[in-house]
Parts: sequence; structure tokens; C-alpha cells
Amino acid sequence: MGASSRTDLYFDARTTLDLAASYTFANGVGVYFNVKNLTDAPWRIYEGRRDRVIQQEYYDFTYEAGMKFTF
Repeated sequence: MGASSRTDLYFDARTTLDLAASYTFANGVGVYFNVKNLTDAPWRIYEGRRDRVIQQEYYDFTYEAGMKFTF
């Protein structure tokens, strides 16, 4: 917290969209695919007012794919 509300730090609202899909075959082998942060929403911190951004980070998309085995 700052000396006044004008110098307090705030995390800006952030909405992300993730997607996950998977499929399991009859033989117990499965595949999956995940994508995180499809909206490429920035992570932002501001001081006092939203127009006084002091930190902003972009993380782009994260992809993950793989296989699952059931024994």
C-alpha cells in the first residue's frame, strides 16, 4: 500500500481462455491437446489509476499435447 490511494498498486482485471480436448481409444490409448491463454491477455499492474501502468507482461499461447496409456 502506498502513502495514499493514488500510489497504491492494483492488479488489472484479466480474463483468459483455455481449451482442452482428449480422446481415449478402445485399446486404452488416449491423446490430448491443451492450449492456454488463447486471448493473449496481458498481466498488468497499475498505480492508482488504470492509465498509470507500471508493469505489463504478455505470455502468448501455451500448447501441450501428448498420449496417455491405460494398463
